[in-house]
Amino acid sequence: MDTGTLNLQLVEMLTVLADAPDQRQRALRAARWTGEALDAEIAAVVEDDRVLAGVGLRETDTDLLARALAAVDLPEGTELPALGTVFVTAAAVPHDGGGRTRLIVARVEEPFEATERLLLVGMGRLLGQALVSARALEDERAQRRRSDRLAAEREELLATLRDREVLLNTVLDLQRAISHRLPLEEVLDLLGQGALQVLGGDEVVVVLEDPLHPDQLQVGARRSRVGAHDCPEAVDHGRQAVVATGEVAGRHRTGTGECSWRAAPVRAHDRVVGALVLLDTDDRAHGREQLLTAFTEHASTALNDSYTATSLREAFYDQLTRLPNRALFLDRLDAAVAGADDGDLALLYLDLDGFKPINDRYGHAAGDAVLQATAARLRDGLREQDTAARLGGDEFAVVLHTSDVDQARAVARRLAERLREPVEHHGHTLQVAASIGVAVLGREGTSAQTLVRDADTAMYAVKAVPVGSRGTGVAVFEAAMQSRRAQRLELEGDLAQGIDSGQLVVHYQPTVALHDGAAIGCEALVRWQHPRHGLLSPAEFIPVAEDSGLVCALGERVLRDVCDQLGQWRREGLHVRAAVNLSAAQLRPQLVTEVLEALDAAGLHGTALTVEVTETVLVSEGATAVEVLQALRGLGVEVAVDDFGTGYSSLSYLRRLPVDVLKIDRSFVSALGQGQDTSLVRTIVDLAAALNLRAVAEGVETAAEADALREMGCPVGQGYLFARPLPAAAFAAWWAEHAHHPVPTA
Repeated sequence: MDTGTLNLQLVEMLTVLADAPDQRQRALRAARWTGEALDAEIAAVVEDDRVLAGVGLRETDTDLLARALAAVDLPEGTELPALGTVFVTAAAVPHDGGGRTRLIVARVEEPFEATERLLLVGMGRLLGQALVSARALEDERAQRRRSDRLAAEREELLATLRDREVLLNTVLDLQRAISHRLPLEEVLDLLGQGALQVLGGDEVVVVLEDPLHPDQLQVGARRSRVGAHDCPEAVDHGRQAVVATGEVAGRHRTGTGECSWRAAPVRAHDRVVGALVLLDTDDRAHGREQLLTAFTEHASTALNDSYTATSLREAFYDQLTRLPNRALFLDRLDAAVAGADDGDLALLYLDLDGFKPINDRYGHAAGDAVLQATAARLRDGLREQDTAARLGGDEFAVVLHTSDVDQARAVARRLAERLREPVEHHGHTLQVAASIGVAVLGREGTSAQTLVRDADTAMYAVKAVPVGSRGTGVAVFEAAMQSRRAQRLELEGDLAQGIDSGQLVVHYQPTVALHDGAAIGCEALVRWQHPRHGLLSPAEFIPVAEDSGLVCALGERVLRDVCDQLGQWRREGLHVRAAVNLSAAQLRPQLVTEVLEALDAAGLHGTALTVEVTETVLVSEGATAVEVLQALRGLGVEVAVDDFGTGYSSLSYLRRLPVDVLKIDRSFVSALGQGQDTSLVRTIVDLAAALNLRAVAEGVETAAEADALREMGCPVGQGYLFARPLPAAAFAAWWAEHAHHPVPTA
């Protein structure tokens, strides 16, 4: 047998072994192939003394095979019964298993040649490699099966843990609510929500006896799944059964089918005072009675706490401020109106301006500090016979025992001034203002409800005025205010739709260089194209946006529209820089993302944009505003201080602000052409130059004003002398014309 034949035999054996599925099959195929290739009567694969696979004339005769294998080490043939002289040879099967494995062949009467033994060695090595690969494949399959099993077990464990987590969080929330002594109705509502989530079912109802009428039951809380069938009869049956008989389960037939219920008693001071009833049309909560009982125990704990004297007090007093709450306030107001002599009663209705931004920026702890300070200042500023109350949120009320409108107005103004004082909280200076409406019990038959409505209407009359123009922040009710408030509420409803439907339009007022009239840029000024009222100015709807919480959505829409317009102009060859006004509410971290997205969408760099904030906003918003504006400057956006000179910023504070432009308020500019004192404007211009800032004069309407500003060294002006705010198309035409023909400035 030559070398080529040997190699061919080995290749063929490799092919035979390759598609065998496991080690046993590969060993068996190797034995068969080896026996055939070497013309041997017996061939076997053995590991130590154990036969893994074997073939021969009598494969079932294991004793004969064992005797043949035992003769491996005999140099000469051996005589075996029924076979005669048998010659045996073997080759090692190297693999990574634990035992000694051999490939053994036996042939009758004819000894093995050297080439055959060489072939057997090669076959042993091939078998060893095949066994190694088969074992690896089997290990991989086993590992995959283990991984699949473990994944299924993990998924089951995660589901269990999620259920336990929901239960634990629900119980912790309940315990926290009880320990923090939240109002009973909030605790019961939380309990109903948690029970429905943990127990399943369609509806959870907490029913309690009426404290004033113990023989009657009332619903304390109700939580239902979306789409659940209403089954009030089962609720009533369940609550009556628990209270009267202690029955805890039953079924009730309704017009839409059968509804099962489970219930557990709620106790207060060891007396059954109600029940927790679970409705379940599909019987999903079966077997969860212990959990149902656990929830009723928490309800009982909350009731026991609620029935203490302190909790009864908290039913009528605001927990945060310790002022009377709405319920007690209305009760006292009813009594005061009924007992008032000659209309000797006035009501102040207060709402805090700028409270929501404080909550949003500094957290609820800061907001709570402001509310507590407000309550303390109200208490300190009133007589003993007067009553202050917190109605909810940032709304307060004061009952004054006076019929004198001027006296009520004076008290309101004094309180408004006191409430404007800053509140220090953990290194932050927090500042709000108050809008106060005043109503006097001036006519016979006026009810407490009417008095509240009138004072509330007067308060909204204050809010209808732009923030910077509210003066004392106090208004006394007049009959005409009712129609104005109705119009304001209607406007508020329309504004949300107007923002989304593209009713906002932007006009652009140019800014020009005062020394030569060259066009510098523009300020973007929003208008509202109302479908019924026509084109509205900012003064008519910005206060509505600020008070209704829509100002951020409005500001973001204007920002995107302006950037889109600038991008379009740039594609048309008009390189314009525009200034956009920001409100205090917009100065939050997400503003940076909004600006970046608007610039990217329009294909603009930050240098195309200027943002304007008033001096008052910069001072009141503090560190948060500075961080946001610094981030915007990092994008290349310019920052301008609008209405400069009307606020209270100091020079040292101004140095720390990330500012590029100072805009001089129009009230100072209008005095220039009237022979009045011009020192303030000159000081602002000099200050801007000293700080390397650009000064822009707003409201320039006459050549005399422009001349005075130019003489002072003010570089830029804006006002009707140069151009009114223009729609986008008209502004583009104006810009194209004056890019090469400057505007006359004298």
